[in-house]
Amino acid sequence: MQKKVIIIGAGLAGLAAGCYAQMNGYSSEIYEHFAIPGGLAATWVKNGFLITTSIQALAGYNNESPFYKLYSELGIIKYNKFIPTEKGHLHIDEINDKRIEITSDLNKWINDFKNAYPEDADMTDTILNGAKNLSEIDIKELLIQKSKGENSAINRFIKILNIPQGGKDIKFLKTSLSEFAKNFRNPVLRKSFMVLVNPSGSVFAFLNSMGLFKDIKLGLIEGGVYELVDSIEKRYRKLGGKITPQSQVSKILVKNNKVTGIRLAAGTVVECDNVISAGDGRNTIYNLLEGKYMSKNIKKMYETWTVCRPCIIFNYGIKKEYPDAFYNNLIFLKHPINAGISEIKNINLRIYNYSQKFSPKGSTLFQARVETDWDYWTNLKIIDPNLYNSELERICREILASINKHFPGTASNVELTDIMPSFTLWERTLNYKGSPMGWYYTGDPEVPFIEKKIPGLDGFYMAGHWVTSGGQALSTLYSGKEAVELLCRDDKKDFITSLP
Repeated sequence: MQKKVIIIGAGLAGLAAGCYAQMNGYSSEIYEHFAIPGGLAATWVKNGFLITTSIQALAGYNNESPFYKLYSELGIIKYNKFIPTEKGHLHIDEINDKRIEITSDLNKWINDFKNAYPEDADMTDTILNGAKNLSEIDIKELLIQKSKGENSAINRFIKILNIPQGGKDIKFLKTSLSEFAKNFRNPVLRKSFMVLVNPSGSVFAFLNSMGLFKDIKLGLIEGGVYELVDSIEKRYRKLGGKITPQSQVSKILVKNNKVTGIRLAAGTVVECDNVISAGDGRNTIYNLLEGKYMSKNIKKMYETWTVCRPCIIFNYGIKKEYPDAFYNNLIFLKHPINAGISEIKNINLRIYNYSQKFSPKGSTLFQARVETDWDYWTNLKIIDPNLYNSELERICREILASINKHFPGTASNVELTDIMPSFTLWERTLNYKGSPMGWYYTGDPEVPFIEKKIPGLDGFYMAGHWVTSGGQALSTLYSGKEAVELLCRDDKKDFITSLP
């Protein structure tokens, strides 16, 4: 008899888990609390602009990549068009009056950084050498983090990638980018590498992405995350999977330490053989399972690890084209913007100029992302909604003024403004404190692997960015695949895949 698998959450991890469950002969159904799939990979259309909160590019989209098989199995290759890019991002340092173009020419931009910040020449050399070395190795086994032991790929590569720096070893695989960045002497450069990509990701992941970029193995998704999600959803439905939207799970049902089903917030009970939770980790552990099942490692994670800070996203539809602009821009402000109890010192600016699918003809979508404080803004929304809205609007204007300094004509050609506070993202995803990427993981030696199964609970698995580090699309998709691999192993059956 065909076993039933219930998956909680229709984000990237949940959709991937659903696809692989169907490929392996399970009958799966995804319960999603929001109206549409996507989770953190959210999109919406406003006045002709396609606005997204998430992924712009995928690493290793070509058939030489170890990730190509994963993308193909999930329908991503079949249903998406990728635009190879040589442009990374534009580093704009208002404080020191520096502008550096980060491109696929790794040697050039590293030398530009060395010339601009000579006090950190040794650190930039470390990045250059690490990226070059990593571009020559296959990292698939590392990303899925399956093997352990002295001779595992992880331990072998740890030995290879330890590079002496400043009198100590920098363990690329288990050091977060934020920890690595502390070695920079120049404060702007230090901050640049902390916000360049996800700071909770390992240095290894960052250097590997630089290596892929060097070989132009990063591809911009022509239709953005909207078409990425749509392609996986399409693949899942064609495999026979079912998605039930607007159905929030309130409890995972357990009998004799074995999962038996779920209860929805509306009271409906749905029985099943297995559950894969691809939703918020804290909600899963403490609420859906009532805190009854957790290992020492899981307990330590949720009690001591730091969660990635939420963001406020400011979108501007500009009635002007900027065809030569970098799609990613990192602006370090000479004059920070007041944001309640904190200051905005840098702006991560995305310019969606690489595809006509984001904007009406003759226009360009600009998107500014800034980190924020969850408690302050959530409390303000409750206590004084009018002040909450007026403060968001003020910050929106001041960010636009800062953008206009570097991209003339933006402020005078605005035809759309759209603000997505962290609270709105929480309403869509239920992620703890609106976190967009999970953990600031720093390689805690007492928690070497984030467990995707909970000891003592049969038939239950986890996927998503709460069981990976870095919150990147690739590792999130892999986590969905790995959850089903573990399920097949427990059922003593071969894990199989197929292509659309």
